Amino acid sequence: INIQVWESEEKLWIQVEDNGVGFDVANMEHIDTDSKHTHIGLTNTRQMLHVVYGDKAGIQVESQLGKGTKALIFIPLENGRSHNVESNDC
Repeated sequence: INIQVWESEEKLWIQVEDNGVGFDVANMEHIDTDSKHTHIGLTNTRQMLHVVYGDKAGIQVESQLGKGTKALIFIPLENGRSHNVESNDC
C-alpha cells in the first residue's frame, strides 16, 4: 500500500494505492444507487465526506482487475486549513 498526502488548489489530497486484485469500475457511476453493488465502503466514504466537508469534497477511484486500485480523496481547505473534525466512531 502506498499513501501520499499533499495540499494543492485549496484542497487536501489523500491518495491510497495498492497492487491488489482490483475490481471492474465499469459500473462505478451507479455506485450510490445500486443496492446490489458490493463496494459499500466506497459509497459510505463518499457520503461521509459530503456530510462532514460538503459538496466540494469527494473521492475518485481507478482500478484494474489484477493490477490494483487507486483512491484519491480530496477535502476543501478553509482559509488554507482543513476542517477540525473529531470523531470517536472509528
